[in-house]
Amino acid sequence: MELMFSARWIQTFVLVLYDKQPKRKRSGTRFDDENSPKTARHLAEKKVTYLHRTVRDFLVHSGAWDLLLTATVGDEFDPHIYHLRSYLMQLKLPLEEPEHHRRLDEWWPDIVLAMTHARYSSPSNNHISTPLLNDLNKTLSWYWRTRSSDPNDTWARNAFGTYEGRKSTPFHEPFLSLATKFGLTPYIASELQGREKPTHTSNATGSRPLLSYATDFLVHRQYTLYPLSSPDLVETILKNGRDPNERYFISTSKEETETPWLNTLKMLRQALRRGWIRSYDTDREEGTQRWVRIMELFLEYGADANAVILADRWDPEITAVEVVTQVLGGCGSKRVGGLRDMMVRVYGARQVTRE
Repeated sequence: MELMFSARWIQTFVLVLYDKQPKRKRSGTRFDDENSPKTARHLAEKKVTYLHRTVRDFLVHSGAWDLLLTATVGDEFDPHIYHLRSYLMQLKLPLEEPEHHRRLDEWWPDIVLAMTHARYSSPSNNHISTPLLNDLNKTLSWYWRTRSSDPNDTWARNAFGTYEGRKSTPFHEPFLSLATKFGLTPYIASELQGREKPTHTSNATGSRPLLSYATDFLVHRQYTLYPLSSPDLVETILKNGRDPNERYFISTSKEETETPWLNTLKMLRQALRRGWIRSYDTDREEGTQRWVRIMELFLEYGADANAVILADRWDPEITAVEVVTQVLGGCGSKRVGGLRDMMVRVYGARQVTRE
């Protein structure tokens, strides 16, 4: 009881004494209104610049400050886990009466923060973050007002693409797909472990495979909030039996199909066309070596080295090895040259001579 009183006492004074100088306002968002209630996000952007002596004396002499320090020092303290749990508790214990609705944009900023904190949390705390993420999905599903006419309607599915695309494409693993885009490798590993390996026939309805989401940001983040594709995540999904050559319908067409491997090649060709691939790049974490390793993993797990990307409105028809050859000519990377040689010598990719 004493601890609870102290925490509430500190919170009351800190909220009263926060700096009155706001950050530069974000235009066009619901956070612009100066008269709107002070949300947790709004308060988090403030900085305490003055404490009354009585507040300072309380923090120093009551033992409250020592209590805070004791709870937050040491290797076992993971602030990202606490942030993830904080958002979950805000959903479960709202200050106002909860409302069932379909306005995903009202939750989305906090969902992004929660998923990002989950990604940055220590892998050793996966036994804590995994139940929290599942609980987050369950709680948001409770808030989400589903359409009775659509049995596959979920909040996570509405985080993808356009309404037309979502309507024409089934989503059998929407939250796992979203977690894949956010790069939650330990979570994906724990959720896929022990699951039955999917077969081609199980995907006859055209649901986009989990593996294809893992390479949407192969070379560039494309100015989004999602992280770059991770070799560890790709390897985790491949180890759990996901097929790089599994065909699925493209959302914009019920006739044209694609595979996770073809999607990866398209991302690479797009990066070359838009100038996202840096010449003689030596960045191990975010550069050429990272995405080359991803492509090597695809080939090691059976990707078709002779796959062909059909012509579209931007590019002509091209083979997998031609894509890599074009990239090699544009960046001059020895690692890319090694990838092309591996495709030809080890995996039997055929060189094509075009007029």
